[in-house]
Amino acid sequence: MTKSVLRLSLGVVLALTLCPHPSVNKLTGCEYPNVTTGMLEYRPCEPMVMDLAKLADPVVEPANMTCGNTGSEFCTMDAPSTCEVCDARISGLAHPPKFMTDGEKGPQPLTWWQSVSWLNYPSPLQVNITFSWQKTFEITENIRIVFQSPRPYQMIIEKSLDYGATWQPWQYYARSCRDAFGMLPARASTISRRDITNVICTQLYSNTLPRKNGQVLLEVEDRFRLYLNGRKSGKDIDVELHQHKGLEKFVSLTDMRIRLLQPATNGVYSRTSATSNELMRYYYAISDIQIRGRCKCNLHASYCLRDTKTKKFYCDCKHNTEGADCNKCKKNFVARQWAAGSYYPLGTGSANECRTCECNTHSDRCRFIQVLGYVVCIGCYHNTMGRNCAECRPGYYRDITKDITAHDVCKACDCDPMGARHDKCNATTGKCQCKDGADGMRCDMCVGAYYWTPDKGCQKAVCTFSEENNCKNGGTCDNYERCICPDGYTGRLCERAIGMTSPRKNGGRSAAARRMPGYACSLTAILFVIFIKMIS
Repeated sequence: MTKSVLRLSLGVVLALTLCPHPSVNKLTGCEYPNVTTGMLEYRPCEPMVMDLAKLADPVVEPANMTCGNTGSEFCTMDAPSTCEVCDARISGLAHPPKFMTDGEKGPQPLTWWQSVSWLNYPSPLQVNITFSWQKTFEITENIRIVFQSPRPYQMIIEKSLDYGATWQPWQYYARSCRDAFGMLPARASTISRRDITNVICTQLYSNTLPRKNGQVLLEVEDRFRLYLNGRKSGKDIDVELHQHKGLEKFVSLTDMRIRLLQPATNGVYSRTSATSNELMRYYYAISDIQIRGRCKCNLHASYCLRDTKTKKFYCDCKHNTEGADCNKCKKNFVARQWAAGSYYPLGTGSANECRTCECNTHSDRCRFIQVLGYVVCIGCYHNTMGRNCAECRPGYYRDITKDITAHDVCKACDCDPMGARHDKCNATTGKCQCKDGADGMRCDMCVGAYYWTPDKGCQKAVCTFSEENNCKNGGTCDNYERCICPDGYTGRLCERAIGMTSPRKNGGRSAAARRMPGYACSLTAILFVIFIKMIS
């Protein structure tokens, strides 16, 4: 709040154009310190109402439609024989566009804008008057146009929501809506609640009388009253407007255009049927335009500021929002989807502030995934991963002695490349997945009948020093790979004496016996006897 007050004191805000707006059950600031906790509390807020007509210079098109470029004479309907001169070169006789919004009021204004007369403009006398604010505003009161000439027979008020790229009619005006625009006449005060945002044509403001100071209104207040009559919860349009998105859009605009299509001609519809004196009576003259509204900030700002260089308006966004209308979350505050503020529940409201990414200090970026309906952290660092950067990346495990927000909470697995199947470990315990025969947190130890080799890790041992798998009969285990047997013994574990037969193989004879000369002869004799018996 201090920062905002300072900016006001520097004159960045157009303080002279600000005025308070009525409110009930409504808060005026965006952030309030909680006296108990000392923390800031966010609440819905919006800028004050401004006179928008004074914040933009009206542009008249075509450019040559303002009277007095070369000096011209005009007359009035109430005194046809009395004519005056419009001359842009003489201050007392000039009627430039800025006189439409100079703030002078009263039954006898001294300043007004005036167009050329029909005498000086042979084509249909049609003029556009455009206001461009380069910012979205919301209209809060009736738009009021006061004519120094008789009010036009036909005109349209249009608005744009895209800075003048496209236009849409806001309200039609004609002596005969059916003849001019093919529409039935209507009044904003009598339309149904169902048609509260419909564009209508009215015949209320197109009479020739009064000759001067006749008003043309765009009655948004009647629509507000119609809407509030159907609301049981509240009677303040500032509070209730944001609950009706259609009506909120109806009163929103970035630009406004007044299209003057046909001047009051007292029954003359053709230049050929009028005299020169009559044609000098037919023109447009506007003494005052009032357009009251406020910057659209989606209840996320209390002040509407204006850049002193570009002259563009922008919201002094709070609640961790940004954008021309506070219409998006700041880069590091997207822990939930952006939403406009709301004055509901009444009394406290809901700021719907943008919240910081919940990434446990391991990332400052996140993104709301519309399809999933939740926020995902982006670019987790410190070897973390997951929706909230609360998990460790493959190859790392959680150090349970540290808080999840610690930058070194994830420790490297450090698995031995010879003993582990891969470089990943259990995300909770940190234990690596070991190959056969390997064990330990890093898989750098061998168990059972395995021994360690630098290039292959744990290999199955031929012999060990365990009682079950040790060399027998005094044999010596040579680097786990073989038993060195003493003289007279052989076998994998030196378990057989040389000359002993094996109970399991070779018919009970030892290898030495099978190498004796008589062994081959005996076998031949046996085979011969078997052959004789088979053929006899």
